[in-house]
Amino acid sequence: NHTDDRDTNPRKNNYSEIVKKNENFEDYYRNQKLIESNEEFAEFLKVLAEPLPTTFRISSFCQGQAQRMRDIIQSDYIKDCQAENNDELIGGKKLDISPIPWYPNNLAWTINLTKTEIRKSRTINLLHKFLICETETGDISRQEAVSMIPPLLLDIKPGQTVLDMCAAPGSKTAQIIEMLHQESGSTFISGDCQKNDVKYMDGLVVANDVDNRRCYMLAHQSKRLSSSCVVITNHDAANLPDFYKSDSERGKTVLKFDRVLADVLCSGDGTFRKNYDVWTKWSAGNANNLHNIQIKIAKRGLELLAKNGIMAYSTCSLNPVENEAIVAALLNMANGDLELVDASRILPELKCYPGIDTWIVMDKDNHIIASPKEVPEKYLPQIRKTHFPPSNASELNLKYCMRIMPHYQNTGGFFIALIRKKTDTLCWEKESDEITIEKKNDDDKEQQTNSKDDNKKNNNPDKKNKYTGFREEPFYFLNENDEDWIALK
Repeated sequence: NHTDDRDTNPRKNNYSEIVKKNENFEDYYRNQKLIESNEEFAEFLKVLAEPLPTTFRISSFCQGQAQRMRDIIQSDYIKDCQAENNDELIGGKKLDISPIPWYPNNLAWTINLTKTEIRKSRTINLLHKFLICETETGDISRQEAVSMIPPLLLDIKPGQTVLDMCAAPGSKTAQIIEMLHQESGSTFISGDCQKNDVKYMDGLVVANDVDNRRCYMLAHQSKRLSSSCVVITNHDAANLPDFYKSDSERGKTVLKFDRVLADVLCSGDGTFRKNYDVWTKWSAGNANNLHNIQIKIAKRGLELLAKNGIMAYSTCSLNPVENEAIVAALLNMANGDLELVDASRILPELKCYPGIDTWIVMDKDNHIIASPKEVPEKYLPQIRKTHFPPSNASELNLKYCMRIMPHYQNTGGFFIALIRKKTDTLCWEKESDEITIEKKNDDDKEQQTNSKDDNKKNNNPDKKNKYTGFREEPFYFLNENDEDWIALK
């Protein structure tokens, strides 16, 4: 499956039968006032009800090959394909293939037809075969346009360590791997892939996902690039363990990442244009329920980030409860150890709506809750203080966040914020370390007490020891100088 990360769930309903309208959704976003005029809001709803155009990205893993592929797409091959279909309408539209304006070096393209229209149309059968063939060989990746944004904003350079926390099925991971192997990160340099150009980089990409099945999809995406810099893990992102590296001078040390991508699970109302089921399932309560796990994932990502490193927090939701509310909570918890980066300057041709510093909170029945004190008791486990705009929201530079509105450049909806870590250890980590030390001291005392009790029990020959069975550790770590390991190598 080479589609975007959020297009992998099984579809139970017939899409043609789904009514693309949700009154609670409309009421919710009218109250948020992200869109001021009624005319623009009507355009916003109109675009949301339209199918998403097909987009693909040219793989830049090998720059010479990427340049040749771009030349083919820009050549008469595509122009002839458009000319042949100039007089014929497909789904009521004329075929149009054009570069995505904000993606560097014309390496990403959009086709104004859906995947279904491309697949069913006999007149562009050649184009369909071309897309399939080049996807299989890894020369292009079928990827949603907004999904391409986070890796570009992270501006990944060769030699860096990158953590993708919720990676499957891997379109963004593939994009990160390609950037890691480029000579200058996201800057495209013309050149050819000679034998001497292929280098084994020192960088590392750790791609993690909680779903074991999706990890296999992640492996399938990654292996097309034949990179030696990828590690795939299967773990809960909110509770990712520490990673370690070997240092010739200091021995085993904790690995901190230069870049972290936290593209967290969300309510997905930015995916209306391709996941039609969301129209029937949307509720303000969905975002409220996910808010707390989103904070946990983002917090863990920041803990694994190196000093001066940058984390991209992103969702395919337009909801401020899942977006600005999370970012504001993180900034306030960090007490100055974090800062927002103005991401809008990195891709100047990408149209976006700046982050907001005031928003409303609603329950699942679309009733407005004015403040944390007014949360009904039955909603207290779901709706917490961090759901609401903090008193210092205007001081947090939330305007540096980016919200991609579907009607701006004919895309899906998306949100992204870049957060820089200014210290080695965040303030909540220090508090956690102190608690850990106290707990360890208590455990040591308890162990000493238990040891004395065990000695007393052992002095009683009539007392039989209880058999507890064999406990096998899931992993066994070898020293690199271990004789067995050397023999295995």
